[in-house]
Amino acid sequence: MDSQYFLTGGTQMIDYSFLNDTRIIVMLGLILLIFALFLGAGKSTLIRKLFIFVTIAYNLGYLVWRVIFTLPVSFGAVSIIFGVILLLAELMGFWQTMVFRFLFWKPFKIYKSPPTQFEN
Repeated sequence: MDSQYFLTGGTQMIDYSFLNDTRIIVMLGLILLIFALFLGAGKSTLIRKLFIFVTIAYNLGYLVWRVIFTLPVSFGAVSIIFGVILLLAELMGFWQTMVFRFLFWKPFKIYKSPPTQFEN
């Protein structure tokens, strides 16, 4: 056991120095924003549209980062091929979620038909 453990009365010191990095704070803030918008999306059309816009912007930021920083261009042809295949799969998934999100852009309305419409 470390002597520091006994000197603090059995409690370990927690290092919060990672909170000095603004990227961590911004990322946690964005996650909380998306979660709050998710909770409010069912209550208001404006919040739902804002939620859709923020998640699309977040996904686009991820895809830009993915293209610029994570393609394995210096590890040979096979790595490049598989990296591009994975990127294409992610782009297809993004496209599918875009279509799904825009389906819910407008509120869904149920139209009631009178029973006489279905009589012979």
